[in-house]
Amino acid sequence: MELMHWIAGQQKGVRGYYEMNIRSLVPPEQQKIRPTPASNSIVWLMWHVARTEDTLVNRFLRADPQLIESKEWAERIGVADQRIGTGYSDDEVEGFSAAADPAEVDAYWEAVSKSTRAWLKTISAEDLDLVPDAEGRLGSGPALSAKADDALVSVYKGRSVGFALANGVIMHGYLHVGEMAATRGLLGVSGWL
Repeated sequence: MELMHWIAGQQKGVRGYYEMNIRSLVPPEQQKIRPTPASNSIVWLMWHVARTEDTLVNRFLRADPQLIESKEWAERIGVADQRIGTGYSDDEVEGFSAAADPAEVDAYWEAVSKSTRAWLKTISAEDLDLVPDAEGRLGSGPALSAKADDALVSVYKGRSVGFALANGVIMHGYLHVGEMAATRGLLGVSGWL
């Protein structure tokens, strides 16, 4: 199997796992619930995965505007905050979960996912070795996290396109979709995975 085909399949697989095991089983009103005071809601996790992918692929890898900056996504979602969610307090997670529209967060994530897949068709395996300017692309512009943005810059400084895709999009996505499945169980909604 060709490497770029595998990467695109894994990136698409994150959404596929969510669609089959979360969206199809958990009603939207339950996606807003935090089953324990320290847990994340499904809607917050969807948004965090989408924001991280949008930031890494568009702002960092492509040096393009993020999708959140277009089509009035903040208004549609119901939340103006454009950070990626890292370092949010429990109160911020609670506030986001209460305000966000799960259907619009899902639509935003799907748009980000489709945009990433379209971009992946335009790059080659050799492009995976390129090293984007983390300080210039992630360290400038609006704040990305509730923590110091240096943390995000330090993770990706000197790292390749391939690393950002593997770590920040694929592994990060699967990690949080797994967390969604655990949250689904805490909500009492059973599923096969």
